[in-house]
Amino acid sequence: MTPDKREHRDHAVVLGAGMAGLLAARVLSETYRSVTVVERDELKAGSSPRSGVPQGQHIHMLMSSGTQGLERLFPGILDEMQADGATVCDEGDLSRVRMLIGPHEMFNRSEKFDDPETFRLYLATRPFLESQVRQRVQRIANVKFLDGHDVIEPMTAEHRVTGVRVARRSTGLVTTLISDLVVDATGRTPRTQTFLGRLGFARPTETRMTSPVTYASQLLHISDDTPMDKLTFLNAAPGHPYGGAIARCENGTVMLTLGKFNLDEPPTTFAEMISFAEQFVPGELVETLRSAVPIGDVHTFWYRDAVWRRYDQMEQFPEGLLVIGDAICSLDPIRGQGMTMALLEAVTLRDCLFEGDTGLARRYFHAVGRRIDTVWQQNRMAAPLYTTAPADAPFTQRVLWKSMAWWSAKMLIAARNDIRITETILRVSNLHDSPSQMRRPTFVLRVLRHCWRRHDAPVQLARRELALSGT
Repeated sequence: MTPDKREHRDHAVVLGAGMAGLLAARVLSETYRSVTVVERDELKAGSSPRSGVPQGQHIHMLMSSGTQGLERLFPGILDEMQADGATVCDEGDLSRVRMLIGPHEMFNRSEKFDDPETFRLYLATRPFLESQVRQRVQRIANVKFLDGHDVIEPMTAEHRVTGVRVARRSTGLVTTLISDLVVDATGRTPRTQTFLGRLGFARPTETRMTSPVTYASQLLHISDDTPMDKLTFLNAAPGHPYGGAIARCENGTVMLTLGKFNLDEPPTTFAEMISFAEQFVPGELVETLRSAVPIGDVHTFWYRDAVWRRYDQMEQFPEGLLVIGDAICSLDPIRGQGMTMALLEAVTLRDCLFEGDTGLARRYFHAVGRRIDTVWQQNRMAAPLYTTAPADAPFTQRVLWKSMAWWSAKMLIAARNDIRITETILRVSNLHDSPSQMRRPTFVLRVLRHCWRRHDAPVQLARRELALSGT
């Protein structure tokens, strides 16, 4: 960064101290003399849940590509997380990770990946992970936190955002923060929507993808010496819209999350969760859960659709304002992509700032839009693996849905018996590689070669999967 490009970058304000806001503050600290993070919650020491993160008491994880990115932004943070108790999946294979459809494995668990970084995870609760990142950001000399404050309104001059007014929640005392840049990281109910209306700008159009899910989570204590995989993904047998995950987190805690992909009422007590688990979780694992000690209450969450606010398609947008994280796009939470996408967006912001300030909003939103589009299309293609086509879908959409379900079943047959296919699928799903890797002729032919062979158990499962798709 040349001096002339940064000499007028005096102050940046980040609205929200969740993961997206913390990552944005880290990046902005490189090119602004000072950064202020405004947060409505009181930020206490430690890793207790926050009311401003209602989904924070459910299972969370950075994908392996996000884990790599976090270490680049905060060198040494992964070692600190491990020392503080996070569970590490770093075996270079899936020997301590299970991914199930009904009773059947989805992937090859017996061989090693070519690249050990394909699936390296640090498992912890969301409050633990957020506190680790927040402590790192708090150590940055030119970053200040203003917690316990609500955002009132933007400051503007000639259609440019020049700061924000905020108020102390306990006293109502108003403070004006003059800034060169405001970054909205306020999550699924972003302040930018209101800001744009007050400034006379149109709101962005929204692209939606229906993904109805209700889920319940219970934090448990299970001793480290209890035989149990570090991470288990659970999908009910085809035709049953259930799923979930069980993750060993920090210091002997385990997060159990079980969901229904049809907005049915989720379980609300631990006893109800066990009864629900009996419908699709392997029996030995149910017995382990039954003997666990619940920590706190069951927490539930409802989600209807993924929402992408198309800032990248807006013809006009005020300078001095950007948006990041769920405030741009809130993805289906069961896919676990949100925090990794926020990190990729923060890195994109850093790249755009390096190129200068001219047309910053336009360049940033277009670059972020390309990243989101890749994941959005990937999720759309993966949907038939978990659900059936909507009953009122047009004939052509139902045919396409069936075709995608058929091919998904074929890939799973192959992946259970071929570590290279398993690795390709995981690298794409963990955002290391482009989905185009799964369309390469060499990959397609490798899948088809396995489908021509006889693999008894996978073939039985494939028949059930194909029955789900209606073919």
